[in-house]
Amino acid sequence: MKNLYRGLGAGLLIGIIDCIIFTVSGQPITSYDVAAALTFWTGIGAVVFTTSIPVSPVLKGILFAIILNIPWAINFASLGLVEYLAPVAIFSVIFGAMIGFASGKWSDNLVS
Repeated sequence: MKNLYRGLGAGLLIGIIDCIIFTVSGQPITSYDVAAALTFWTGIGAVVFTTSIPVSPVLKGILFAIILNIPWAINFASLGLVEYLAPVAIFSVIFGAMIGFASGKWSDNLVS
């Protein structure tokens, strides 16, 4: 249970950072955008902290973040918002690595 709570906390923190970056970038942000970012990254944190796959924790975080961002990328592309694809990919790698690193440091009893 500790891993789940730690993952939720780490993901929530990354979600807050994501919202701050989005706001500072000057892009309009709605309450739906905030809710989506917070729930998405909180979920990523929970998944990364509670799963065990035979790769490094950082790589695990990156893989889950990229794979679970595919629906966002498809949605952006279908709406013609291709300028969002690179930032989504870049921040998936950065934030996924951060969650993975945190998972490697603070997860209990997981073989990664």
